[in-house]
This record gives sequence, structure tokens and C-alpha cells, in this order.
Amino acid sequence: MTLFTWGPGLWGDTRELRGLPVNCGVAVGCRVGGQACRRSTDVPLALPAHRITERSVKELKRILADHPGDSPVHLGVRGARKTTVYALQATVDPTTIASDVKGTFGADAWEAPW
Repeated sequence: MTLFTWGPGLWGDTRELRGLPVNCGVAVGCRVGGQACRRSTDVPLALPAHRITERSVKELKRILADHPGDSPVHLGVRGARKTTVYALQATVDPTTIASDVKGTFGADAWEAPW
């Protein structure tokens, strides 16, 4: 599955997001299959919806590929009304990816509040 195309009503944004494989997208606080969406070993990333562009998706894919590991990655996309968290089809090394994420997207992208 790949991140979907946004349309009016979700965040009032028609920007498309393609090419970033995900396992699922869930609202914050939801449980999937009886399990919490985020575990202590997960790598939580967060970006505001307006920062999701074709260029940022390509850069995120590069970063994920450059830091292979065993920790699942979750991307929280913050909209005006809600944050949707996507379980990405990537596993990374959290000890090496942090500086790359912060340097590219800023510290807020690494310190996901959800």
C-alpha cells in the first residue's frame, strides 16, 4: 500500500503523496489488531501535512534506505484537525537515523509528540 492522495475534507489539501509504501494509516490513539500503534522500539517521525511534497517524500525514502535496521517507522502527518499515523514499510537503525532526519526536516520531525 502507498500513501493515498489527499482531497478536500481531510486537511483541505489536494496535494498528492505517492511512492512511500505504508502498511496502514490510523488515527492517533487507535489500536490495530488489539495492539497499540506505537511501541518503544518504533521510530516516530512527524511532519505537518503542508510539508509533504514529492521532494520531501523522495528525501524521506533516501534517509530510510540509508539507515537500515530492525526498528519499525511510523510517520505522523499532522493536519489542521487530526494527525494520522502511518506504519511505513521500512525498518531502520534509530541510533543512526536521528541526525539525518533532524538535519533534513528539523528537530520537530524527530520528536513526534504522538
